[in-house]
Amino acid sequence: MSYRLLIDTEQHCAFFRHWGQSDLTEVVESLNELRNHPDYRRGLHILRDLRDVDDVSLEEMTAIEDNEAAVQAIEQIAAFDHEHGACKLAVISGPGKKKEIAETLCGLIPPSPVVRQVFMDF
Repeated sequence: MSYRLLIDTEQHCAFFRHWGQSDLTEVVESLNELRNHPDYRRGLHILRDLRDVDDVSLEEMTAIEDNEAAVQAIEQIAAFDHEHGACKLAVISGPGKKKEIAETLCGLIPPSPVVRQVFMDF
């Protein structure tokens, strides 16, 4: 596990910080941890910081062709979105290629009540 979850109940926001190697199954794992957290509430806004994730890991996340695990992870993320309900999800990617990859990754997830937006920095 190369991420950390913090929930700020006053701001109605869950914050994930990822680093090192990461993949879509870790994203699903992080959503399951969020769902099981005692402070979890449907509709929490989510801030996911990917700036310290290896570039290679980010690129591998978007290569879902012929990758059954990645396809299943996308399906699980989409199911979570509908269960979680309407919220805003901000992805902090870092500049350049990382931002492009993060935008591609967000585009792989089917439309849902979760509004995703990618930012280079806070």
